[in-house]
Amino acid sequence: MAGSPGSRPGDGMRVAVVTGTAQGIGAAIASALEADGVRVFGFDRDRVDITDEGQVESYFAALPQVDILVNNAGGVCGQTFSPLEEVTDESWRAVVDANLTGTFHCTRAVVPGMKRSGWGRIVNISSTAARSAGVISPAYNASKAAMEGMMRGYAARVPLGRFGTPQEVALAVVMTVCNGFVTGQTVAVNGGVMFI
Repeated sequence: MAGSPGSRPGDGMRVAVVTGTAQGIGAAIASALEADGVRVFGFDRDRVDITDEGQVESYFAALPQVDILVNNAGGVCGQTFSPLEEVTDESWRAVVDANLTGTFHCTRAVVPGMKRSGWGRIVNISSTAARSAGVISPAYNASKAAMEGMMRGYAARVPLGRFGTPQEVALAVVMTVCNGFVTGQTVAVNGGVMFI
């Protein structure tokens, strides 16, 4: 399909890395990208610990040019419904590292190549806990909100710098109407001018 994530004019299929692919959302994302013609490299913690800078750098150094990064790995690290006063420093760091530091390590690894090639997509899987009153875990809520903030800071320095096309707006409409779990959302198709 023209304009699909898998198409790369002139030099073959696009390459994606999806973190946290052992099961659930990560596995589904990897399968969907593969079905759309993208070459997908996926891993989970048993292969690469995203909180370890050295492991991340080694993993990405061994790959071809990465065009698409989906930061899906993370989680609550066993913390659910924990009152703030019961969260230890160690457990706080475990959650923040899993959600925020790991996203930072992976994003930092791919951005230079994306800048060189002039094309790239980074998708962070966040949570409603980032923007609403959440009771899952104070560290989880904070780390997901910080993850969104980190990407806003990056994109503000590197906006797309062009007007959107009617086809790009149409793709957002198709995505919205075809996904039965998307409702009541504001979908910003604006090249990074404004974040909702």
